[in-house]
Amino acid sequence: MSKSDPAASKRERNKTIRWVVTIFIVTIFISGAISLLSDVIMENSSVFVAFLILLAIILILVVVLWATSFNQMMLSSVHQALADSRGIKVVWKNFLFTAAIAAVVTITMSWVGLLAINSLLVLPAAAARNLSRNLHQYHLISVLGGLVCGIGGLMVSYYLGASTGASITVLLALWFFLSLLFKAKH
Repeated sequence: MSKSDPAASKRERNKTIRWVVTIFIVTIFISGAISLLSDVIMENSSVFVAFLILLAIILILVVVLWATSFNQMMLSSVHQALADSRGIKVVWKNFLFTAAIAAVVTITMSWVGLLAINSLLVLPAAAARNLSRNLHQYHLISVLGGLVCGIGGLMVSYYLGASTGASITVLLALWFFLSLLFKAKH
């Protein structure tokens, strides 16, 4: 039976703390830069097209991140030690995921509001969890549910003159409760 090396443990802990601080600082920087850029763009209506282009670029980057790193990020979130043993840079994958979430939330918050952003982050995934049997179905149902409720919320908001964020949130909540009923029946 071998004892663990206290110096190695301390070095590992210090390394982890440095990574966490670095990730925090970079995420704050990215969020602040995107927030400032979106505020400048939203104040000037002639630059609205640039805002849409920025959204399209972020969408493309997130899809590329998802397509290229999904398996590694999933393994990192399920079992970090196993992912590390497979040569996956767990800290970097977590950083990329955190930075992507921060960028998406910061950009879209000025457009649809905090309530809708939180609802769009949580409720589609929760509803998909109730309905899916595997990971592929989970992602498909989550993305499609969020998309349908988002577009439906925009339409409800337009035709009823209601708040867009509240309309999206209500539809997402209805979607989640319907998924609970479906889960309870099966």
